[in-house]
Amino acid sequence: MATGTDIRYSVHFTPLTKLQTYGTEIDVSDRVVISGVSSIKKSIDDTDYGIGVYTFGDIVIKASNYDGKFNEMDSRSIFTTTRDLTKVRVVFTDEDGDTLTFKGLINDEATRFDVVKHIVSFKVLALDSVIRNSKVPAGTVSAGTTIKAALNSILSQARITSVLTVTESNINPDLNVVIDVGTPFDNQPVKAAVNELLLVSNSAFFINSSDEVIVKSRAEDTTKDVVNLYGKSDIFGRENIIKLSKYNTGQHRMFTSIKVNDTEKSNTGFEIDFGTRQKEISIDWVTTESKEVSIAERLVEEFKTPKIELEVTLSTKIGKDIDLLDRVSVNYPLRLEPSSGNTFLPTYGVSKYGESDVTYPNVFGGVSIDSNVAFKVIGIKHNPRKFETTLKLRQSGTETNDGVYSVEGSQLYGSGTYGTSLYV
Repeated sequence: MATGTDIRYSVHFTPLTKLQTYGTEIDVSDRVVISGVSSIKKSIDDTDYGIGVYTFGDIVIKASNYDGKFNEMDSRSIFTTTRDLTKVRVVFTDEDGDTLTFKGLINDEATRFDVVKHIVSFKVLALDSVIRNSKVPAGTVSAGTTIKAALNSILSQARITSVLTVTESNINPDLNVVIDVGTPFDNQPVKAAVNELLLVSNSAFFINSSDEVIVKSRAEDTTKDVVNLYGKSDIFGRENIIKLSKYNTGQHRMFTSIKVNDTEKSNTGFEIDFGTRQKEISIDWVTTESKEVSIAERLVEEFKTPKIELEVTLSTKIGKDIDLLDRVSVNYPLRLEPSSGNTFLPTYGVSKYGESDVTYPNVFGGVSIDSNVAFKVIGIKHNPRKFETTLKLRQSGTETNDGVYSVEGSQLYGSGTYGTSLYV
């Protein structure tokens, strides 16, 4: 097992034995040095000012090749056919024994060999790279096919299913319209076709820990418990947030108008409040106006209001089991300190504000986030060197008065809440 400063890692290759058939996993840890690992990430809607962008992280692996073990066309090599698309599993382990696993595929286009130092460098792309490097065979999608059926057909080709598990029951787009024209998908890159289908159907795509392809709505996963995160000023000392950053109102991902081909739908009320923010979508495989209306209305409904977004960094010990669209609460109160001359904080019902010996406390902090605000995970970045995980969070809901966890007696006010930890 190779060792870093505080993090150990083991590396395992599973080469192809013949076309689309994998052999036995081989431990190559004693030959490998990992470099270039800034983060391991996966995300939905990850780029600012946009929606429907799905990204996954890559890493670089360097290995000693003094005896030709990692060559192609060499009887000494572990690769009997090709290095390309070799499965790679890297397990990072911290000093407490907690693990983080990265799974990917060797992209042989980026393989480089230093003949002086006998070092071979592999670029390992995340498992979705098999989608990036595949195309849609002509005739895969025909007129009258639903988006669900189209996604299943596009992803079910042998090149993809040899790496990922694709089952129709895991493909559940939010809007499942019927495709009018199938030929625009012919010979299109799979990733481009999938991204377009996901955007039109208002759906999210990710690969779970079992290497299964999941397609679902952007709604948060209510089948799992809420992950509770706490800032530095938590009164019970439950702090588990290392850093909170990139807090914003979410207006960069708000669209009050969606135009699909020549059909435009907008939310007039929110256009008055926030101005017209339009996204145009050109789709040559939908020609029916009623379908264009349905697509535009669904996307306007999803993104018509600003929703708080931020990033929180925490220990990977906590973050390793968190997945996209999981629910999160953030308790990040302001920091209170006694005012000058006082040694205690005044409290309601015991000390009264205005008395000569009691003054308001000093309040510090630029942002206060109430634990009743409901967030969902839209991006995850693991830093294996520090064993830290950064979650990109977006407030749940689609209205100005939702996106909160239900607490008896609380009252809603815009994106925040009164009646919980801010004012009691």
